[in-house]
Amino acid sequence: MFQKWLKRKLGLADGKFPDAAWLIHLAYIRLIGFTFAAIGWILCLTAMGVVEWRVWYLMPGTSTEKIRIGIWGVCFMEPTPDGDSRKQCLEFLDEHLSLPNEIFLAQDLMSLICIFVLWKLFHKGRPKNVLLIFFWVGGTLNLLSGFTILIPLLWKMYSVLVNDSIHFPNYFQLPVLPYEQNAGFAIYVGISASGFQLTSSILILSEKCWFSECKRNN
Repeated sequence: MFQKWLKRKLGLADGKFPDAAWLIHLAYIRLIGFTFAAIGWILCLTAMGVVEWRVWYLMPGTSTEKIRIGIWGVCFMEPTPDGDSRKQCLEFLDEHLSLPNEIFLAQDLMSLICIFVLWKLFHKGRPKNVLLIFFWVGGTLNLLSGFTILIPLLWKMYSVLVNDSIHFPNYFQLPVLPYEQNAGFAIYVGISASGFQLTSSILILSEKCWFSECKRNN
């Protein structure tokens, strides 16, 4: 009974059934591909929420010597009257038109990818041929997700390399250019997320060839 059900799901003809070792191998590859996609989603979500895409260092001796810039806002340590300091975070809003387009693009793309990958992980379709649909659609969408994540990341990395400026709203009272700037933690997390998504797509799409060969041989 189980073999009949599995043959129907695999799309194999009656009387033709792949050996158990191949099915176990296929199950492991599918599980690894799913796991990598899940890790990629977690890392993408982490990168989106971390306020450290670009790190600015100001001239020594200024009241604020280090600024962390994310895609949703900017954070820095602000001195207090008692000589101590406290963390101050300011949010980026849609009406802040002076901000570079890369910030709003990163907001849209990272949010879209996180929602898209989450939907893909938990969406339960009922296609006629489950595995072929998984190979083609799942692998292709993972590949698309991996490359899409790279767009805001590479743009941010380029801005750091050319020491690009940011015209913050006037009430932020922050400089346009830093003394020095580096790529933040979020960029490396995002690149790792892209790597997991791309690896997941390679695993899934490579198995499609094995599956097609098995159908021909059986």
